[in-house]
Amino acid sequence: MNSPLVVLGRGRGLGSVLRTVRDFDNPLTVVVATAECADGPPADQNGQPALSELRRSIDALTDDRAALARALRRPLTLDRLGSHPLGNLVLGSLASAFGDLGVASIWLGDQLGINGAVVPATIDPLSYVIEPERRVSRRAELAGGPELRRLRLIPERPQTSRTAIDAIAEADLILLAPGDLFGGVLAVSAIPAIRQAVRAAPGRVLWVANREFEAGDSLHDQLDALQRHQVRVDAVLFDPETEPSVLSDRLADHGVEAVPRRLGSAGTDEYSYELLGAALIELLGGLPTSTPDGSRPG
Repeated sequence: MNSPLVVLGRGRGLGSVLRTVRDFDNPLTVVVATAECADGPPADQNGQPALSELRRSIDALTDDRAALARALRRPLTLDRLGSHPLGNLVLGSLASAFGDLGVASIWLGDQLGINGAVVPATIDPLSYVIEPERRVSRRAELAGGPELRRLRLIPERPQTSRTAIDAIAEADLILLAPGDLFGGVLAVSAIPAIRQAVRAAPGRVLWVANREFEAGDSLHDQLDALQRHQVRVDAVLFDPETEPSVLSDRLADHGVEAVPRRLGSAGTDEYSYELLGAALIELLGGLPTSTPDGSRPG
């Protein structure tokens, strides 16, 4: 059997990774962050963050030619409910029938023929707030760097998917997908049960860094935030063309291996599925299974 793979994340960055690995023949589990910011506007205008995030991840793993997949993307307008993608409504109905959103997500993925299981990180709804770091060293204060921030989960110890924990324990490679640091990466990897499972896992933990960072932010700053939240990172995959200031020695001081690889075209934050796929195949030590016409996705 090829190396089991777990991917943690949310949003567009997670989708890029999933479209890259969807034809790998590695056993795959996707753990999706569905937490919403408690003191900000809802990320999902329809008020269905868990359904939308799971549907997008399932969609990213689905063959674009599948008629059912195309149908689930279509918006459907219902009286009093407004407009929702059909996939959200199907997932919500299945969750009511099964009594478990994770089970519903796995069942729908099976019907679509995807490789892998897509599950929410937590059983119940989860929210978070971003707060200033309470304990900052005097040295950090004198350095005059950006204000350190911390993610606080509500509730602090949510009930976590058993499927996710078991998959992490068996994975040879755990991928932290690129994306928003707090709302995406930390919203799943800093959940206590998941964080502990990752720290105890025998497999390697690879963080796929963003191809671009906001002003005043950098790969080193984000790695520092991950480690302050006790999120394990063994290696970081990054594009040296977009992050030329990354210092391998500085990463090594944090116990993190630098894996510089070209991952896309200059001037865009989009990943090339071919380049990202080649890097992941190298790290997995396995080969992807081609699509029926012999092509790669994307």
